[in-house]
Amino acid sequence: MSIVVRSNVYLPVSWLVTETMVEEDRWSRRSLLMTVPGLAIGAAQFVCGEDGQPVKWSSGSEQPKTKVPPNAADCHHHIYDARYPADPKAVLRPGDATVADYRLLQKRLGTTRNVIVQPSTYGVDNRLLLEALGHFDYASARGVAVVNTTIADAELKQLHAAGVRGIRLNLVQAGATTLDMVDPLSKRVAALGWHIQVNAAAAQIAAARDDWNCVPCPIVLDHLGHIPEPQGIRHPAFGVIRALLWLAFG
Repeated sequence: MSIVVRSNVYLPVSWLVTETMVEEDRWSRRSLLMTVPGLAIGAAQFVCGEDGQPVKWSSGSEQPKTKVPPNAADCHHHIYDARYPADPKAVLRPGDATVADYRLLQKRLGTTRNVIVQPSTYGVDNRLLLEALGHFDYASARGVAVVNTTIADAELKQLHAAGVRGIRLNLVQAGATTLDMVDPLSKRVAALGWHIQVNAAAAQIAAARDDWNCVPCPIVLDHLGHIPEPQGIRHPAFGVIRALLWLAFG
């Protein structure tokens, strides 16, 4: 077993986009993967990529000083497209960030694999996620969907076939998913070898201590669990996360 706590988005870890976790069954019932998925890329401006084309939503203008290793993966990014309607409850409604835009960013940074995460903007409508996955090679891209407890098993299987390997529960931008969905949904996706990704405030993580202990699949905590400063390691959520790590890995 291993644990990754990362502060950037580019890692050469094959299990992010392969079947290794499913095939080898490496995760115990209480396994926890704590991670910082890909942060939103930069300020709203255009810079030039390798071939002089503008790269949307990217700050800076130089190529990375450190060359990324082969098979480097962007572990968390979103796709936005106004062709698809936003969920009426959505709080975040950014401008378009299309597959074509993202390919230019990949070219600039040198990453070759990616995990597309369904943003809160579209709620449980995963059509854009599935369309985006279809534009990438199956061997190089995976997806994280947003669903609720009404989803049918057949639809989960369709998502799996398209390359989805996890679901996201966003408790910060509340609306599509709620804390009471963690238990039933985690049990259903565990059977598929998926993980759950949780975006929750530190106070929410601390208050739901018992819920995390019962999750039967790997957990990905967005943004290092949103542990606030200056409390840092003195915040109750830090203790909850540390206890989960101890249960998972001893």
